[in-house]
Amino acid sequence: MAALTNKDKMERLTKAYEDGKITKDQYLRNVAKFRTEEVATQTIPEETKQGAGEPAAEPPAVTIPPGKEKNVKVAEYVDRLISLGLKPSFKRDMLITHYLEFDESHMQREIDFNGIHTDIMKYYVEKEDVSDTAKPGPSQSLVNEIQAMTEPVETAPRGKIIHSEDIETDVPGYIISECKSCGKETRGRNHCPSCGADQIHRITEKQLVAVASVLLLLGVIFLGAAGAYSETEISVIGELGETDNFRQIRVVGKVADLIDFYPEKYEDTGTIRLLVNDGTGDIWVKIVPAVSEKYIRDSYIPGFGDMVDCEGSLFVGDDGYLQIKIRDKNLFRIMERVYTEITIDDLVPADIMAFEVGTQVTVSGQIQGNFYIDGFAYILDLADDNGKTVSIFIPDVIGQLTGELDLDEIYLARVRVSGALEWYESAQEWEIIPASTAGIEVVSGYEADTYITLTLDQLLNDAENYSGNYVEIHNASVTWIYGNGDWLFSISDSSTNNEISVIVDNSANASVPFYVSDTVNIRGMVIPYEGEFEIKIRAMSSDYSLRLSEMGGGA
Repeated sequence: MAALTNKDKMERLTKAYEDGKITKDQYLRNVAKFRTEEVATQTIPEETKQGAGEPAAEPPAVTIPPGKEKNVKVAEYVDRLISLGLKPSFKRDMLITHYLEFDESHMQREIDFNGIHTDIMKYYVEKEDVSDTAKPGPSQSLVNEIQAMTEPVETAPRGKIIHSEDIETDVPGYIISECKSCGKETRGRNHCPSCGADQIHRITEKQLVAVASVLLLLGVIFLGAAGAYSETEISVIGELGETDNFRQIRVVGKVADLIDFYPEKYEDTGTIRLLVNDGTGDIWVKIVPAVSEKYIRDSYIPGFGDMVDCEGSLFVGDDGYLQIKIRDKNLFRIMERVYTEITIDDLVPADIMAFEVGTQVTVSGQIQGNFYIDGFAYILDLADDNGKTVSIFIPDVIGQLTGELDLDEIYLARVRVSGALEWYESAQEWEIIPASTAGIEVVSGYEADTYITLTLDQLLNDAENYSGNYVEIHNASVTWIYGNGDWLFSISDSSTNNEISVIVDNSANASVPFYVSDTVNIRGMVIPYEGEFEIKIRAMSSDYSLRLSEMGGGA
């Protein structure tokens, strides 16, 4: 039986591999072995001989410049591939440049060389006309070019025998490369043909963690923003019930009552509680301390009559009780306050049907009376130039959350008051409730009152024109007293038989009680009352009622 040629051996080896009788590793090792034997039988070309009986010349010694060791290592490796039969079509300079692009860690792992090894093996398997003659090496001009590019290196001479043990230890690339991402064969390509992953420029674990962290952070930010500013559908309060319990809801309505505040014991914050009505029903809204702390710091406090937009988790209790909690500062908003300018004269005669409760208005006038009920409220009397007055009611909680009110500073000052209208049932009149103490704007400070000295006849004959002015009446007689005579009485003088009522504010400068027939001097403000006029002696002013003589049995 004739001896098998290398070509026959390669055909049988390929057939065995395709039939699954040998592993890929066995197949590649045998290919390497056959090529080693083939190179060993080759004849050294004539041009390499030095003469009859003369040994081959040793390659000249080469000095490797410092820092160029990697260049030499790469060049030696490429020359080894060429000596194994790499055809000149695989340009040596391209291979060297390709491998020099990798860092030392790639060289140590030797994973970068798998692709070119696969190309070599594929060449020998698929090429049918494998020649028994030696494959030509690179041209001398190409060698010179590469040496000039990289530094002089020692190249393997033609015809040098490469032993199998050298192949196994020094040339570890005889493994068909697999994709570092999907594990499938890459066939020596820089990008996997299956998944497209780059086999050269890989993402490190640190880079992957960094990118993932950035994406996670961005995701949290956008998710939080989307949740905070979400356009949740507005619910109708009157349609909410037990089936909506614990559901995230959003309501828009008007603050229908005075707000409550429950302070924390050891912190400058607390729970703000308000009642909201949208025209179909009521719902309680609680702003938790963690959120209200910022609102208090910024004086962002909802007030009676404000329109608010709020969102939170719904709690449904007994007897139709509804409540939502505000746990995010972005889920509560006081809508823009729009105040309508009106006069005190518009309010004083108006009944409950004239305005809607909670209407936001601005009224100008002079503070002519004030007092503070500790723990309850500030109550101010705001008067116009005609002597008509309206009450300004400031709950203590508003002063607590938006700033204490300086009564001495605003007394007798001319101010503009902005607030919401509330119907005071007991007095059957409208009063104004500011949303904050900042709603009382001082226009001008106190100016000393100028009094006009008149006889009673002069005053009564032109009372309408004197309304809102400060007058002074001398030597008048007390003609009538109400009760003890300490806050309401009537006077007349020698100029007329007619009389006028005098009303005394609490704590005003007045020599009370008076008795009938007492002679007095009166200084006060002319104000209208039930179609007539009277003189008001105001507290904390220059007004007074002075008793000149006691003719009615006074002490």
